[in-house]
Amino acid sequence: MKFKILTTTLALISSSSAYTLHEWGTFTSVSGSDGKLLAGLEREEERLPYFVEALDGMRNVGPMGYGAKGYFLQRPLRNVTIKMETPVIYFYSDKAFNAKVQVDFQGGAINQWFPSRSGGETAPPISTKPLEIPASPTQADLEKQFLHRGGIDFAKHRKGSIEWEVDVLAPEASRGLSFKNGETLNWLRPRNPKANILKVGEQYEDYLFYRGVGNFELPVTFRIDKSETLHLENTGDDNIPFLFVHEITPERKARFYLIKEGLEKGSSQLVAEADFTTGDEQWERVVYESMTEGLLESGLSPEEAHGMVQTWWHSYFTQPGLRVFWIVPSKKTDELLPLKVSPAPEETVRVLVGRSEVLRPRFENALVHSYQNQNDEEKRTFWIQNQHTRYGKAYEQRILQLTKDQTN
Repeated sequence: MKFKILTTTLALISSSSAYTLHEWGTFTSVSGSDGKLLAGLEREEERLPYFVEALDGMRNVGPMGYGAKGYFLQRPLRNVTIKMETPVIYFYSDKAFNAKVQVDFQGGAINQWFPSRSGGETAPPISTKPLEIPASPTQADLEKQFLHRGGIDFAKHRKGSIEWEVDVLAPEASRGLSFKNGETLNWLRPRNPKANILKVGEQYEDYLFYRGVGNFELPVTFRIDKSETLHLENTGDDNIPFLFVHEITPERKARFYLIKEGLEKGSSQLVAEADFTTGDEQWERVVYESMTEGLLESGLSPEEAHGMVQTWWHSYFTQPGLRVFWIVPSKKTDELLPLKVSPAPEETVRVLVGRSEVLRPRFENALVHSYQNQNDEEKRTFWIQNQHTRYGKAYEQRILQLTKDQTN
């Protein structure tokens, strides 16, 4: 009997090799006008459902309670220059089968995921014993406290990982299996009716989800000179296939610039303010179509491309600031996020989009001016942390850099 079950299982796995795996994901970085990446991106403004799991001490918890993201972490982190968001993995198969999935993260930690993982990285322990710190602590005292609380410094190279053992269900499986109480809008938008439903233990979903924080160099740099001209330079080893520059001005006007042909390795491009297309009442449609077209040409299906743009529409395209969206070269994606799946898919499509926020000089000057107008250090810190909750820590780092330059 056992031999018959084993034979049947092996036959099921061996007959399932003709399937397709697709993945899309995004990551965010923030750079000053000088092109250097800023740290402090462990803070996020988006809320994840309560059922999403996390490494010990690395679940973002907000003032509204469990599941709200963005305000503090139980575990202190340093030098987080990359915020990896919503990589999701889909399976397309006409048969049910079992699969093992492993993703590594070179330079970061995979700190949140769903469904439950079968293996992966661990985080340093957080001590529950009290630690006395002097009223005027030295740098050594602060470092001791940081390590005592399980702190992670991402300036020191880290390799994250996650593993799943997945039952890929047959196409006729009920879509209702994926429903869960507490789903957020951004959780629903990546749902894909053409992908197989996945079962892990007693959890069901249309996709495998993971998220991370890290520190690594980008293959492209973005800086803005004193004339407010954007400089883009491909410093990597491969061509960047698609770029889209988008800005919501302080006056809440939308403007954008499409680089449909991409940016060849070793090349650069200038984008002056006069080069932007200023959006009219139809700008949302134009931006939506430009982004989805770039994703489709990179290999995503229509359902995936639309799901990706809709998932991040509010954060990407309605918030003030200048940002460049660019598709990461395939080799770079595989280098940063090595993926192993058994049995291997017949075809794999992975599209990782970089979202690079770039601070304009006049925005930096306004930050410094407002910061210096605060009466004391405590008020300055409060202003930074509450006035700019998404990138407050990165802004603070840039302000300190600029004010230091002014005094030297």
